[in-house]
Amino acid sequence: MAFTINWPKHSVMMSLVVGIALMAARVNSEIPPVISYQGRLSDAASASVPDGLYQLRFRIFDQEIGGNQLWSETQTVAVSDGLFATQLGSATALPQTLFQESSRFLETAVVATPITFVNPPQVLQPRLRITSVGYAFEARNAETLGGLSPSQFVGPPGPSGSPGPAGPPGALGAKGDKGDTGEKGAKGDKGDSGSQGPAGPAGAQGPSGPPGPSWECHTFLNVPCSCGDCGNGATQCGGGWRRISCFGTGGSCPSCQFTCCAPS
Repeated sequence: MAFTINWPKHSVMMSLVVGIALMAARVNSEIPPVISYQGRLSDAASASVPDGLYQLRFRIFDQEIGGNQLWSETQTVAVSDGLFATQLGSATALPQTLFQESSRFLETAVVATPITFVNPPQVLQPRLRITSVGYAFEARNAETLGGLSPSQFVGPPGPSGSPGPAGPPGALGAKGDKGDTGEKGAKGDKGDSGSQGPAGPAGAQGPSGPPGPSWECHTFLNVPCSCGDCGNGATQCGGGWRRISCFGTGGSCPSCQFTCCAPS
């Protein structure tokens, strides 16, 4: 089957809505621009093709014949009484730089019908030039700022503002790793003496000393004396003898008792 396509008046153009969408896309890159596209598929006898789902390929070139392909996408569109409507750019986003130049041409090709694939795809001729309405021209003028580049409206940087107030302290961080051991410090001053500790236990008894010299002692009893003379009784021991003890006897000290000893 040979296909032809008829475009209703203003079927492929950048309308006011499209112009706004393109400007919004430049402000927010997450909003892709789209172009509303309507057409009518008919056979060689100009009769509408059967209803159903058709796979159509859309491509945009910079020339009506030949030229460079700038964009392409394939969509499945519903056809009723030969008419279809779709949005170009809904499958593959239109580049934001696509319409920076004025000459752009849309090519449509039938890839598959409801019952069969068309191999190779049937390209419908001629390509359709994409035009823009007055609002799109005005949007273009706004984009270029009256023909001037945005850099021509940029003034010198203003002075820096005053620093803002310090923010609140942040949360306490996690405890760090233990650091390396530092160097040994200098020796400190000597401290005060402590109190004396308790006495230790008694030591073991030492060995017995050598025997001392033998002494010979004589005790003298009732030696007449005067009171107070008992302490002088050493003279009574004689040469070589030593007085060991002496004490008075009797309440009136009439006599003394003393012991005289000498080495034997």
